[in-house]
Amino acid sequence: MEFRRLTADHRHNLTLEDFRRSRAWVGNEMRLSKLFQKLSAKTNPVSTVVYGGSISMGHGLADGSLKYLNELEKWMNTEFPLQSAKHKVYSRAGHGADMCYVAKRLMTMIEDIPAGQQVDLFLLEFGVNDYQGQDHKIHIDHKTDVFFDGFQRLAICAEAVVRRLLEAYPNAAIVFLEFQTAILNRKTAQLLHLGVAQHYQIPVISYSEALFPGFYRLINLLEPFDYSRPANDTVAPFPHGCAPCLAEQITRSFRDKGCKSLCVFMKRSGRNCNDNPPKGREQCFLPYFAHDAVHPSMMGHQIAKDLIVNAIAQVGHDHCRGEPPTDHVLPLTTWLGSPNQLDSMTNFVMVKDTMGVYSTQDPLVSTNHSKGFRLYGDQLAERKGWISTNEEGGDYIEFDIDLVDGCYEIVMSILKSYEGMGIVTIDLLDKTTKSQINSVTEDGNWSPKISIPADILLTNGKEKKTCSGKCKVVVKTHSIVSGRNRNKVKIVSLAAQACATRSS
Repeated sequence: MEFRRLTADHRHNLTLEDFRRSRAWVGNEMRLSKLFQKLSAKTNPVSTVVYGGSISMGHGLADGSLKYLNELEKWMNTEFPLQSAKHKVYSRAGHGADMCYVAKRLMTMIEDIPAGQQVDLFLLEFGVNDYQGQDHKIHIDHKTDVFFDGFQRLAICAEAVVRRLLEAYPNAAIVFLEFQTAILNRKTAQLLHLGVAQHYQIPVISYSEALFPGFYRLINLLEPFDYSRPANDTVAPFPHGCAPCLAEQITRSFRDKGCKSLCVFMKRSGRNCNDNPPKGREQCFLPYFAHDAVHPSMMGHQIAKDLIVNAIAQVGHDHCRGEPPTDHVLPLTTWLGSPNQLDSMTNFVMVKDTMGVYSTQDPLVSTNHSKGFRLYGDQLAERKGWISTNEEGGDYIEFDIDLVDGCYEIVMSILKSYEGMGIVTIDLLDKTTKSQINSVTEDGNWSPKISIPADILLTNGKEKKTCSGKCKVVVKTHSIVSGRNRNKVKIVSLAAQACATRSS
């Protein structure tokens, strides 16, 4: 009875099969059970923290208050009201954020949580960003590589975040929330997150598994008709069929372009489609997508909330039936990364960025640079960076590092892509002695069909080539490589961590 009460208004016509699929990996649910018991006691407020990308920001919604995390907060306060406090969901979401972005800044973000604030649930929403590439070149060329060069790095970042949160918050539930885009050949990072989830027994709630089997069935039904539908026919039951375009639910800046149809999504997936249906047929719009192929519509956010509610209520249902989960303990071994490697991913003492993805930012300011380097975002929706495109090379840019005396490893993040990138030499200098500590030459071109920032280690701890706290980084561009169409160099961040965290 309690399960039905908690989920009665939170189903949006999803079937039991949809909900079963959404629990892509159940894992150990002891922490979720503690969350449910705390809600049921109606004594103390529950705190949830969401780390995610622009989906968790409600990008594209006319009313941002209707994003899934706000709806989850509303559900908690409606079903489990407190007399003198409120359950809260805190957003740590930002445009373009991925697991490695969070890993590098995790300690700072943990410190942002008020002292004494007990966190009961962490939701990790990176199913799209961990696999689409962060420079949005993907808008032109869709990444099709599954195990690209950066795959292991992203997976280790995910492991580093999960392990650090498990250690820092031994009673908090941690859950992956996996979304997917409507572009067929774009993968979902659920693939790499599942390895972490299975090793650490972390539940995975999959929006992708709940909705996309129906999406594929709909494509199969409508493919012979240029992905159009008979007039006034949904073709399949809601939410798996076609639906009217509700443009009023799209934010004003995107509303004039209306909803994107199934035909548009198929074109972006490399399929032929006539988006002018013949008489008697209409374009098919999906209820869970609206203004683009990436961000859920208002209904999509409602469904995401439904899936979270179902997982929490299901754990409560099991508890009420006398089937509590077993204790959850950290495994004795790691998954991909060594213990020291995982520590090094999260123990940064300084991170300077060219663009603030989260609300706080320590800007990466140049102390000196040639005219060829400028700070800007070079195309629509791309992140800012210190960019040079001079084909003759010879551009330079300098950054100062001023930390308390100690031993530091220095990491610079530059954009890696599969065409048009240039080669740089990066020198690390001691500001006190004016001597060179180390020099690294790096090619921004690589073979994987993805564009993402990649970390370049500028120090060498094994050879004691480290920064003592007062250092200068000098980046110099090379001339264009023969056969390449551009000579782009893009610097996005500079970071430092204590030397001990990178021991082998």
